[in-house]
Amino acid sequence: MKKIALLCLIALVGCSSARLIERNRDFRGYSLMQTRLIVPSDFSFKPHTATLALLTGEYVPVFEDGEGVYFQSPRGIIVDTAFYNGGVYLKNSPGDPAELWLSTYYSATVAVLPPEFKYEIVRR
Repeated sequence: MKKIALLCLIALVGCSSARLIERNRDFRGYSLMQTRLIVPSDFSFKPHTATLALLTGEYVPVFEDGEGVYFQSPRGIIVDTAFYNGGVYLKNSPGDPAELWLSTYYSATVAVLPPEFKYEIVRR
């Protein structure tokens, strides 16, 4: 199952310049390899017809591109009642909004998270 999730994730980021994190670098004042994104409470929103939910937990950086970092949810993203591989994408610039990313067997989706979405960046 992990291999399938990784293949879906690669398909998601394969269309951009995203790559596995191979080196340590600075990310918003922290060492990227020690950076974690904490979602303190479950959060759901409905940007279109489906309800999307991010679950409480410690999200780890897994991919990066020239503009930001993909943090993977420890338990997946819920779309209505189904679980999918995904997480939060943060751009390198702290002024940009957080985005939700998820990967299904058929497509990849990115949605800007509403301002009510709360998270914290910590070093581990």
